[in-house]
Amino acid sequence: MSESAGSPGRVRGGLAWFRGSLLARNASWAFVADVGQLVLTLGTFVLLARELGPVQFGYFGAATALAAFVGSFAYVGAHRVIVMKLATGAHLPEELARRTTLLTIMSVLATVALTALQPLLLPEISTRAYVLLVGNQILLFGLTELGVALAQAMRRLEVGAAIRGVVGVIRLLFLGMFVLFGDGTLEEWAVLAALAGVLSVLAVTLMVQRMWGVRPGRGRLSFGDIREGVPFAITTGAAGMLEAIDRPMLVRYGFSADAGFYTAGFRLATMGLLPVEALIRASDADFFQKGARGAHHVVGLFRRLVLPAAGLAVLSGIGLLVVAPLVPLLVGSEYDETVNVVRWLAVLPLIRAFQLFPSNAIIASGRAMTVAGMLFGAAAVNICVNLVLIPEHSWRGALVATYIAEVLYAIALWVVATHLGRHDAERAQVDAALTNATRP
Repeated sequence: MSESAGSPGRVRGGLAWFRGSLLARNASWAFVADVGQLVLTLGTFVLLARELGPVQFGYFGAATALAAFVGSFAYVGAHRVIVMKLATGAHLPEELARRTTLLTIMSVLATVALTALQPLLLPEISTRAYVLLVGNQILLFGLTELGVALAQAMRRLEVGAAIRGVVGVIRLLFLGMFVLFGDGTLEEWAVLAALAGVLSVLAVTLMVQRMWGVRPGRGRLSFGDIREGVPFAITTGAAGMLEAIDRPMLVRYGFSADAGFYTAGFRLATMGLLPVEALIRASDADFFQKGARGAHHVVGLFRRLVLPAAGLAVLSGIGLLVVAPLVPLLVGSEYDETVNVVRWLAVLPLIRAFQLFPSNAIIASGRAMTVAGMLFGAAAVNICVNLVLIPEHSWRGALVATYIAEVLYAIALWVVATHLGRHDAERAQVDAALTNATRP
């Protein structure tokens, strides 16, 4: 009786704690950034999808998804490591220089490797367009996101909001040039997107220099810099594999137009994830600080945050259901099938809300490889189901594979996070008892 009566009290207490915390203010800033990004991303999506058409948009989605997946490994965890290091007292100029240097070197190598593999991966796209899209997505996007990660680490989410806003406006301006003066080909958009990426990197560099008096530069690297980022690289790379592998597979199986519908639907669904991701970004530094004190501290934090995140995810899912019938009005009747894709994906934000926080808790407690192992398992399930279902069912098969893998991954995360928190709390109690017993 007392337990059931206490549960609502704990819920109210958790919500009151959240509303009055610095974390809530930072989450609000992150959400403001995401609302602005949502408007800019939606405008970009509508204009680009209409201009390219389903087939070329499918090629675009396949190339950028492949680049995002490889980039997750190439960054060697730079975006997460800089948050972790600065949250625990590292020197800002040195850390920023090291992460910038490492990210640049590895991104260039990844772009070269993907270019060499293009005839096997995506021969349907011209080499010039492919190289520009991949390089922009891996190197230039990675550098701009490093500025956002720095803002997270310094708990200045309003700066991250400004960075994302500037980058989005620049991209939209170049897209406007493409729509007004371009010939509607993927190759021309790849050139303009790369130019927008270069200008974005320059703008972010100036903003970081003005805010903190530092600018990304060349830093001295050691094997330790790579080693500490490897667990994060494996984790984010496996997550990228889980999310992005189906679009290139659709193209390779001959469903290029369906890949365009699916890419459009997934873009809209990921917009629905923005409120939850805002809360994640705002809490990153807190997770790492509490993780240094023990798993039971960080597990307590994720349990406090899951309830607000789930509420946001439910609202996002409802929003997707409402918006779905409007897609053909926005991007054209060629994308009628995207309505069904968006409806099928309406539950995805809720599933992701139950993944992101236990995942962060496990990583912050020093067990990133555990998360990586679960992600690779989920990605393997996803690939196997895709191989069976995509040839016969196209994007519907890809969606079924996505949901099977995502649900299994969420269940595994909760089981492991709960076990780690309980085990760490019991060990802390034993240590405290031994300490008290040895006192005179």
